[in-house]
Amino acid sequence: MKTTIRRLLLVALIPAILSPAAHAADVKETAHEAKENVKAAGKKFGEDAREAAHGAASTAKAAGHAIASGARSGYYATKHAVRKAVGKDKASSEEETSK
Repeated sequence: MKTTIRRLLLVALIPAILSPAAHAADVKETAHEAKENVKAAGKKFGEDAREAAHGAASTAKAAGHAIASGARSGYYATKHAVRKAVGKDKASSEEETSK
């Protein structure tokens, strides 16, 4: 009878002893999954921020090129108008000589 009681106690104690170890492994696994999820979310956030920054930079670059092009066109139009008024424009002097 003593051996039967000892065996029953041993059978009951083994899961009780192993339960914290199993729980610790489960907690460790859950913590690792949480860490991986946080890392993945951080990477995604960084990629999205980079994409937004590149979009803003591209827009600013396009706007700068448009302003420069407009200024260049305005400069040459003004230069052409002044030369035409003074009589030094090649296009206008060729037109006048052909008349």
